[in-house]
Amino acid sequence: MCNGHILPTGTTCQQYYPVITVADLPGVCFNLKGNIINNVAPGVFFYYTLITAPSASFAVDLTQSVSPSFKAFDVNHDQCIVYDTTCTRLQSVVVSTSGGQAHLAISGAKPGAIYIISSKYSTPSVVGQTAKNNSVFTYKFLTKVNGAIVDGTKNGLVLKACK
Repeated sequence: MCNGHILPTGTTCQQYYPVITVADLPGVCFNLKGNIINNVAPGVFFYYTLITAPSASFAVDLTQSVSPSFKAFDVNHDQCIVYDTTCTRLQSVVVSTSGGQAHLAISGAKPGAIYIISSKYSTPSVVGQTAKNNSVFTYKFLTKVNGAIVDGTKNGLVLKACK
């Protein structure tokens, strides 16, 4: 476990697999107007994760949790992509998203094969939320295959005020 990484805007499959050539994004920051978040930077980030196909058809859930409790970042529905180890996109994937979580129904996979999943998250989705200048929120990401946790981030991602 802990093959999952939070990576910056523009990261490609080839930069993640087989050897990560970009540094993890440690965090994003917000600006406040009063106690309301009015800007977040950078605007997007990616969660990359590795899975092994248990069968030709299976389900993958990408979940995020926040401590202390806060709004999850929205997943860009059309940017949850499954790749094989040559970084060729797997076409038979149906994605549904809700509340910052993503569900992928995968078919046509090769049992036992490794797949790379890239999901794009939008940081402006927390704009309008109430926070304080000293607020720090830690986001953790997990990958579940058919309900079992198979991967996740080691360090997660921190959301805090810009300096």
